[in-house]
Amino acid sequence: EKFDIPDTTLRNFIVAVQEHMPDNPYHNFYHAASVVHFSFLTLSVCDGADRYLTDRDVFIVLFSALIHDVNHPGNNNAFEVKSQSQLALRYNNVSVLENYSIDSVFELMNEDMELNVFQNIGGDDLEYIKNSVRDAVLFTDMSKHFELLNKVGHLADKVPVNSTMIEEDETARQLLIQFIVHASDISNTGLPFELSLPWSHRISDEFLQQVNKERGRGLEVTAMMDGMDNEFTKATAQVGFIRTFALPCFEIMAILFPGTSSIFKDCENNVNIWQGIANNLSI
Repeated sequence: EKFDIPDTTLRNFIVAVQEHMPDNPYHNFYHAASVVHFSFLTLSVCDGADRYLTDRDVFIVLFSALIHDVNHPGNNNAFEVKSQSQLALRYNNVSVLENYSIDSVFELMNEDMELNVFQNIGGDDLEYIKNSVRDAVLFTDMSKHFELLNKVGHLADKVPVNSTMIEEDETARQLLIQFIVHASDISNTGLPFELSLPWSHRISDEFLQQVNKERGRGLEVTAMMDGMDNEFTKATAQVGFIRTFALPCFEIMAILFPGTSSIFKDCENNVNIWQGIANNLSI
C-alpha cells in the first residue's frame, strides 16, 4: 500500500519470478521463497532490523530477496567465466549471475506493465530503489562475502546501535540492506538441522551437476564441488562452509539483532553434527 502496488500487479510479478526460476536442485523458487521468509523474520519477528530501516529500505530488502537468483542456470560464476559464456562476456566476468538476475527482472517489468511493481514509484524514490536493489543483489555474490562482513563488523562494534543514528546515515542503512539479503541467502545453514539437511542435499546435487557439465565440456573440475556423492566429502564440505562463511555471518547478525541469536546457535549445532558425521565416516 505504501508504494501503491496493485494487488494484481504484485501477484503477476511473483508468478513471473516463479516462472523464471529454473527447476534446479537448489537455486529454484523454493530457495527464493526461503530467502524472502528469512529476510522478513530478520526485519520483524527476530527483534527486527526494521527499526533501523525506512519503509523504502524494507521494500528493497524483500524485493531483492525475491529476485536475487532469477534465471539462475544451476552453476556458479566461475563456470560462466571459464566456459567463456555469453553472460560472462556481457558482464565482463564480474558478478555474472547476479547482474543477469537483476537485468532480467528489470527487463521483465519494463516490457510488461502488468508486472511492473515500480509503476507508481517515481523520481528520486525509484532511482534509490533500483540502485539499492542492484547493490543488494550484487552482494549475494559469495566473492564479496568477506568484504561485506568486514564492513558490517565495524558497524556491529558500535552496538548498542542507535537507531536514529542509522536512519540518518544512508551508508549504514545500505550496508544493513546488503547484509540482511546476503545472510538470508545462506540462511539454510542456520535452520534447525532437520530443516537444514534437505538444503545440503540439494546444493550437493547441484554441485554434482556442475561437475558433470565441466567434465562434459573438458573444463577444469571445481575441486570443492567434486565428490559430493560421497557422504564424507559432503559432510566435510558442510563443516568447511559453515565454519568459514556462515558462523561468522550469524555471529555478527546476533550482535546487531539479538533476537536472531537462536540462528547462530542452530548454526553451531549444525556444524557440530556435520563434524560428528565426518568423524564417524572417517573411522
